[in-house]
Amino acid sequence: MLLSRAQVSKGLAEAVGTFALVFAGCGGIMVAERFSGQPSPAAIAVVFGLVVAAMIYAVGHISGAHFNPAVTLAFAVTRRFPLREVVIYWTAQLSGALLAVALLYALLPAGAGYGATLPMIEPLK
Repeated sequence: MLLSRAQVSKGLAEAVGTFALVFAGCGGIMVAERFSGQPSPAAIAVVFGLVVAAMIYAVGHISGAHFNPAVTLAFAVTRRFPLREVVIYWTAQLSGALLAVALLYALLPAGAGYGATLPMIEPLK
C-alpha cells in the first residue's frame, strides 16, 4: 500500500509529537528518580501538559494531535476519524515512543524502577 504525501505528513507529525511527549514527560520521571535535587511530581505533570500544548501548536494542524493510540481508536470508533488511517497513526505513535525510550535509555544511567509505581505495605503501629 502506497501512502499519499498527506498521510506521510500526518504520520510524521504524530511520530514527532509522541516522541516529544514521551521524551520530555518520561524523561522528567527518569531524571527525578536518578538525580538529587529532583523535580517535584507537580513539575513533571506541568512538563507533560506543556509538551502536549506545544505539540498541538506545532503539529496539530497537520495530524490533529492525537499522540495516543487510545485517542486515535476513540475517534475512529465514533466515526470522527477515517478507519483506514488508524494503522498509519498507530505505527507513527509507536515509532515515536520507542525512539524516545531508546534515546532516554542511551542518555540516562540505569535506574531501579524506571518511574514505576510500586506497592508498599506499611507496618502496623
